[in-house]
Amino acid sequence: MARLSTIRTIESYLRSATELDRSCAQAFLLWAIVKQDYFVANGMKVTPPPISDLLSGGRSIDRGHAQEIITHIHAPRNEIWEWLRSNL
Repeated sequence: MARLSTIRTIESYLRSATELDRSCAQAFLLWAIVKQDYFVANGMKVTPPPISDLLSGGRSIDRGHAQEIITHIHAPRNEIWEWLRSNL
């Protein structure tokens, strides 16, 4: 399991990406996957923004970016990742 400090660093990069480009659907979706895989899976409180907001921001992801996430991130028990994989 990753350390919380590592997850916080990843979140800070994804927050910056989504603040710089509100249309960066892949960053929103990747952030939702990280939150689901780390916080929810470990029974921890999910810090803002909520996963539902991130999913809304990631709704318009294009097929190419979705494929990149599936290719580079392996999270088979993560329901968001599974949904993304099944919709390619």
